[in-house]
Amino acid sequence: MLTVSQVSKSFAGRVLFEDVSLQVNRGDRLGLVGPNGAGKSTLFSLLLGEASPDAGKVSPEKNITIRFLPQEPAAAGADWSKSFYQVLTEQAGKDAWPISGATFILVYKVPEKPVNVANALKFFDWAYANGDKMADELEYVPLPAAVKELVRKSWASNIRDVSGKAIAWK
Repeated sequence: MLTVSQVSKSFAGRVLFEDVSLQVNRGDRLGLVGPNGAGKSTLFSLLLGEASPDAGKVSPEKNITIRFLPQEPAAAGADWSKSFYQVLTEQAGKDAWPISGATFILVYKVPEKPVNVANALKFFDWAYANGDKMADELEYVPLPAAVKELVRKSWASNIRDVSGKAIAWK
């Protein structure tokens, strides 16, 4: 259905991906997860034909349609302490920041494999700690520190091993 052959792409002098090849066949279900600025939206832009690769080729079969739900700004001024569920609205400038489905982390409160959950949380904690610099470079508005702290507190109070001990991610 879709073939990506030796595709490379850079943005603002930074290599996002290099020599990427993949094939998506009918019935395949794929998920693309990564920190802000990793090139997820850029890859989808290439797949949709909205942008061209620096090298390589994207070849969709005839008569297929590719759809993508783009990142939308979210209300930075929302009261995140009441709920992580927020209605996303468009706000300009300093009051907005990008958020997408990949931002959300879903894990069991008592996971079957705590070490796997700890590793995932370590990755997101690293992304939260290091993402602001990359967001600035890409002219994104960074995720507010208060929201990152609320997420970390939620991990500490809600995610436990079978003995009831909080899962350490630091």
